[in-house]
Amino acid sequence: MFEQFLHKFGEVHKKVGAMTAARAVNVIAALVVMMVLTRILEPVEYGAYKKLWLIFMLFSPGITSMLVKTLYFRGELSGHRAAIWTAIFVGAVSSLIISVIIALASTPLAWAVQAPEISEPMRWFALYILFATYSSVAEPIFVLAERKKWLLGYNLSYNLIESALIVVPFYLGLPLESVIQIMIAGPLLRSVFVTLFAAKQAGVPIWKEVTRELPVSLSYGLGVLLIFITGIGITQIDKLIVAVMFESEELYAIYVVGAQTLPLIPAFISSVSSAIIVQYAAQINSRNYDSALIAIRSATDRLFLIITPIIVVCFFLAEPIMVVLFDQYAESAPIFQIYAITTIYKLFLAETLLLATGRTRIIAVFNVGEVILNIPLSLALIEFMGILGPAIATLIAHLIAILALTVYTARTESLRVSNFLPSSKILPLLVSLPVLGGVSFFLIQSGISYFTTVIIGGLLCAGVISFHNRKFAL
Repeated sequence: MFEQFLHKFGEVHKKVGAMTAARAVNVIAALVVMMVLTRILEPVEYGAYKKLWLIFMLFSPGITSMLVKTLYFRGELSGHRAAIWTAIFVGAVSSLIISVIIALASTPLAWAVQAPEISEPMRWFALYILFATYSSVAEPIFVLAERKKWLLGYNLSYNLIESALIVVPFYLGLPLESVIQIMIAGPLLRSVFVTLFAAKQAGVPIWKEVTRELPVSLSYGLGVLLIFITGIGITQIDKLIVAVMFESEELYAIYVVGAQTLPLIPAFISSVSSAIIVQYAAQINSRNYDSALIAIRSATDRLFLIITPIIVVCFFLAEPIMVVLFDQYAESAPIFQIYAITTIYKLFLAETLLLATGRTRIIAVFNVGEVILNIPLSLALIEFMGILGPAIATLIAHLIAILALTVYTARTESLRVSNFLPSSKILPLLVSLPVLGGVSFFLIQSGISYFTTVIIGGLLCAGVISFHNRKFAL
C-alpha cells in the first residue's frame, strides 16, 4: 500500500520510500532511547546528558547537511565516483576540525550551558562527534549506488548497536564519562564500514577528479552549511537560550523533551525534498520547471493529507502523549503543542526548488533574518512567558521566514505562489480536521486513562488519514 501511495509522486517514489524508511529507523531508535532514558535517569542526570547532545547539534548536523545535500546534488551532475570521494574527503577534514574545536573548548562550552560537570565527558564526546559526523555521508552513497534496500539494513543494524551502547551502560549505573567512552564504538564501526563501502561502490579515488570536483562541491556545500548555521534558530537556538538563561538542568530537560518534532514526519519531508533534488536537479538548472513543479505540488498535497491530522491529534493530546512516552514529563506538554504547530511550516517546499538550482546562499540570507528575529524575540518573551517564550518565538520567526522565502522564490522564478501551496484536493480535509480536534478534546475531558486516550486518538487519526488518502492507495 505504501509503495502504491508513493508511486503517485512519479519517478521519485522509490527514492522517497527508501530514504523515508531508512530515516524512520533513526527517528524511532532515538525516540525509544529517549523513552528508556527518561525512565531510568533522574531529570537532572538526563538534562546533563542532553546538554552534550546540544553541543552535538550545534556543530555536527551542519557538516552532515552539507555533505548529504551536496552529494545528492552533485552526484548526478558530476558522476558518482568524483562526488562520493570529494564528499568523503571534505567530511573527514570537517569532522576532524569540529572534533578538535570541541575537545579544546570543552570547559568554556560546558560553562556556557551552565553544566561544568560535563566538561570531561565532552572531551570524549568530541571523539564520538568525529566518527558520527564522518559516517553521516552513508545515506547518499547508498542511494547513488542504487543500494537503497541495503540502506535500510545498514540503518537497522547500527541503530540497534548504538542504542544498546547508550542504554545498557546507563542502566548499569555507569557515570556519564564512561557511557560516552563506550558510545564511541558505534560511530567508529560505521566509519570503517562507510569507507570500505565507498571504495567498493565508487572504485579507487582518482585525485585529479577529486581536485576538479572539490571547488564546485565546496561552493554548493558551503552554502548548505550557511543554511544550517543561520538556520540554527529554527531548531536549536531556543534550546541554547533556555540552557543559558535557566540554571536548572531539570527545567532544561523539561524543555528538551517537549521541543520534539513529530516522529517520522521530518524524515518523510526531508526524503521527499532530497528525492526531488536528485530527480530534477538537471532539468531545473536548465530552467525547465514543469516536471519539478508538478512533483512539488503533488508532494505538498500528499504531505498535507498525511501530516495535518497527526498535528491536530498531537496538539490536543499533548499531555497524554508526553506522559505515555516519557513518564514524568507532563509539564513538557505546552512546549510540545507549540512544536506540533511549527510542523505545518515544513510542508511548504519552496526551499527545495532553490536547493535544486544551487542557490543555497539565498536560503541562508533568509535564515539570517529568521535568526535575527528569533533571538531578541525569545529573550523578550522569556520575561513575559517564562520557558514558553523561546518556543513561541520560534513559531513566529519560522512562519515569517517561510512566507518570505516562498514569495521570493515565486517572484524571482516568475512562478505563482500557488505552485508551492496545496491544491483544492485538500478541501475535504478542512472539514475533517475540526471534527478530529473536537473528538480529541472530548477524549481529554472524558477521564479515561492516558494510555487509552492515546490509543483511541491514534486510531482516529489513522482513520482520517486513510480516508483522505484512499484514492492514492488504490
